[in-house]
Amino acid sequence: MSAAELTERLKWELLTVNASDIVPVEFSYGAGELFGHHSVAIEVDEELQFRDIDLCG
Repeated sequence: MSAAELTERLKWELLTVNASDIVPVEFSYGAGELFGHHSVAIEVDEELQFRDIDLCG
């Protein structure tokens, strides 16, 4: 699967903003059956630079 195909399959679900210095912003995307019905959570820092990515749910 190409990056473009993956982008097409991920659907934005939630934006979480926290007072935490560790993970102040998290973007969550639904992936349908792609990852066993898990969501993809992308964590960024206060400057919106990538920190981590996880499967949730």
